[in-house]
Amino acid sequence: MSLLGPIVDDTNLLDDQRQELEGRISQLNEDIAEHNESRERELPLVQDVEAKVKELHQTIAGLNNHQVSLKASIRKMKDKAKEMDEKEPPSRLPLLSEKRDSAFLARKRDGNAILKRKNRAPKEDGSLPEQIGHKSTTPKPNRTKSSLVGVKSRQIENQSELRRAVEDRRSRSVKERSCDEKIPRVSTDMTNRRLKRPDHAMHYRSQHVEISSAQFALVQSVQENASLRSKIVQSPDKLQRALEEKKLIRIEAKNAERAAMQSIQEKTAVHEVYTKACKKLSKNLAQMQAIQEQVNSAKSIEKDVKVLKVKESDEGMLDKSLEAKLVERQGKVEQLGEVRKQLEKERDLRYEEATKEFNIVKSEVEARRHDLKLRQTKVEAVVAEGDAIIAKINSVKESGAAQRQELKSGIIQFLAYSKQ
Repeated sequence: MSLLGPIVDDTNLLDDQRQELEGRISQLNEDIAEHNESRERELPLVQDVEAKVKELHQTIAGLNNHQVSLKASIRKMKDKAKEMDEKEPPSRLPLLSEKRDSAFLARKRDGNAILKRKNRAPKEDGSLPEQIGHKSTTPKPNRTKSSLVGVKSRQIENQSELRRAVEDRRSRSVKERSCDEKIPRVSTDMTNRRLKRPDHAMHYRSQHVEISSAQFALVQSVQENASLRSKIVQSPDKLQRALEEKKLIRIEAKNAERAAMQSIQEKTAVHEVYTKACKKLSKNLAQMQAIQEQVNSAKSIEKDVKVLKVKESDEGMLDKSLEAKLVERQGKVEQLGEVRKQLEKERDLRYEEATKEFNIVKSEVEARRHDLKLRQTKVEAVVAEGDAIIAKINSVKESGAAQRQELKSGIIQFLAYSKQ
């Protein structure tokens, strides 16, 4: 048994080492399988990232080319804007006004014809636009920026004069209308007085609707003719003065209108030039903003590409490190496999030797056990004989003790009898 103890301990240690090595091998196999699975999972992601990187490179190249072309177009637009700024804006006014000269000349002819007709038969009841006539225009002269200030001041003065003339004309027309309205009022009063009579009430009511319109028209025409004749007969000098004043007012209004039209045309031309320039500048600004947005997007894409490249490099380093670890672990696995084979061989040899020794010891133990059994049987027989002898001795002792007691009792009886 003392020889079997170390052998059993060695076998137990070898079994423990074998189990530990098998656990390590299983862990390494699981790690290798997980690494392969993760690699297979990450392969489409890596391919997608590579495709995206290629697309981003292509888009960056296209955006760079587009940026270069836009920069060239911006330079051209800036040069054109500088050329437009260097040129004087009044020099463009005749070009802008040439398109409208035909319409202006037609209006001028119509206005001159109307003025000739009104000079032949002037009337005080006409409104201010009829006295002034249609707008007469002339081709726009070339003016500098300093002359525009004078034009503005003249325009303000002409507007004030026009307002005064309009107010005078309105006051005169109000007075004339009040004089014209007096006659129909008198006629209506007369008719009302006649209608109050009971004899003629029905007659005037029936004929009032038919006569009223014609009566008013006739009364107005008679009154106008009478007023005109009285003015012509009584004060021809006043009429002449009024006509001259009206002519002067009309001439001043025409001049003011011409100056105002010229200033308005100049301002409209300048405004059109400025609006066109503003539109072009707004378009250029929108293009610049779009370019800036594209540049910003390209920069963000470049940053994303750099981040993806860094991630890709990190993943490549991780792949390399994992591959190195995998190679190391594969080498360790191979070494452990060789060690396991050697240990298995040694274990088998030791197991064979131990089995041989165990069989020898087992045979010896069985022989000894057989001898011990024989001895045990002999000892049992001897013990049985001793037990039988002891039983005989005990029976003899018991029989001697009984005889001894009988003798004692006999002696006691004898002594008692002898005493008696």
